[in-house]
Amino acid sequence: MALKQLSVFFFCLFYGQFVIASGCNQIHCQVSVCAPNADEAYNVASLGLVAIMGPDCASWQPNSPVSGGQGACANGLQTFTGAFDIWRGWNAMGGDYSATFAQWGNFLGATCTGGKTVSCDPKSGQYPNPVTGKCQTRQCCVETMGSPTIEWFGATTFRLRANGLVLFLDTWLERPSVLPKHLDIDDVTEADYIFISHAHFDHLPGADKIAKKTGAVVIANGEAITLLRDAGVHESQLFPVAGGERIPLFTKDDREAAVDGKIPIADGPPGMPARPSHSRAVMSVHVWPSLHALMPGSGHHDIPEEIDTGTVYKGEATPYTCSLDITMGMKYGLLRMNENMPPERMDDGMKSFAEYISDRKNNVFSHYDGGQLAYNFIIGPGQTVFWNGHLGGYEGIIKSIEPTPDVAILTIAGRANLNGRPYNGSAAQFATNQVRWLSQPKKVIWALHDEGAIKPYRVNTAAATAMVHAQTSSTVEELDFGLAKPLF
Repeated sequence: MALKQLSVFFFCLFYGQFVIASGCNQIHCQVSVCAPNADEAYNVASLGLVAIMGPDCASWQPNSPVSGGQGACANGLQTFTGAFDIWRGWNAMGGDYSATFAQWGNFLGATCTGGKTVSCDPKSGQYPNPVTGKCQTRQCCVETMGSPTIEWFGATTFRLRANGLVLFLDTWLERPSVLPKHLDIDDVTEADYIFISHAHFDHLPGADKIAKKTGAVVIANGEAITLLRDAGVHESQLFPVAGGERIPLFTKDDREAAVDGKIPIADGPPGMPARPSHSRAVMSVHVWPSLHALMPGSGHHDIPEEIDTGTVYKGEATPYTCSLDITMGMKYGLLRMNENMPPERMDDGMKSFAEYISDRKNNVFSHYDGGQLAYNFIIGPGQTVFWNGHLGGYEGIIKSIEPTPDVAILTIAGRANLNGRPYNGSAAQFATNQVRWLSQPKKVIWALHDEGAIKPYRVNTAAATAMVHAQTSSTVEELDFGLAKPLF
């Protein structure tokens, strides 16, 4: 909710505590403490300072019993115990928005003093900055951020909105004609980062178009990065990773300001594109190696129309069954469907798929996955999201991921690939193990279980959902296509 939508606005920061304005709609916000200049601003959300704001509230109190704490308010650091009834800070009385900060002292190294009163016309879309004594479009002291949301567009493609960023997880929006389209790629107008799980046809296509249109940074394996570079994505937008990387994420404004030399930048060799200093990060991501699922059954001829996550698989087709079979099957089988199968033997789904994969200029992808990746997004305290783009992984890595996620987005299709070997058991059993290894996230979201153009046409997730609910404390949440829902 924007500040101009509040008729009465109360604001205070409590160190290390969540606070609730009694009787009003709470809004979680990221807050930056004022500093004499933008270069010295502090992101206090990352330090555990959380503000919850609401209209028409007369009192503040902690949402759990505490002995006391401190709030950074208009009159400096204030000690509180129990209810905090005295209004201090931002003022939205009458027909304008005004702010008076008589003294902030030296709070976390950011000096905001001066006692300036600033009034701004709410119709102007600007807000007061009591440090500079001016009105500005982007406020220094308070940046409101709506609660993080998630949208699903089929397969493993999601859009997250968090901390002022728009993140795409895979970008398969343009699909074979027999499949529904849940978001037109032409309607994508903003993206800050694109994360690619691997380079296959149902994950990477669209990344080049969105990146070139929005300026988004793409984080992906080397195979995907090479394809995107060849497709015309600017080098400064391409971050090749292999797993093990920790990456700070920045607003587009800060990325542009770094290029213009207006804010501190990260150290790097001559010629490296300028990036903001890590102190400007609004969130971060940890990249981890993962594994592509294996084919159910004994071969491509044995693929069922529907995968039941309760089906138990045992044994191996050969002593060397592994993801190389996926690579070779993709290159010489699936992607040569037009050559290997007469048109009269194809159904509409096959024809649609064959047409799609033959247009390699419009649909950028590879037969080689390039190395499967998983991502752990650290949005804020108690707000971590793990995304694994296939039914596979290394047990030791999954168990070691820190911070443990509050939400896990897990792919549920195929035969599970554990440590590079076919998993003896069902997809439901493997997924439940993943949930346990991740310390039982509050919420689990399935992926890659919707309708496909070729076999397997769909995935029945009932067994996996039932097992997760029966054997863990996690809750599986179903998403509707294209409908934004709260992430946490």
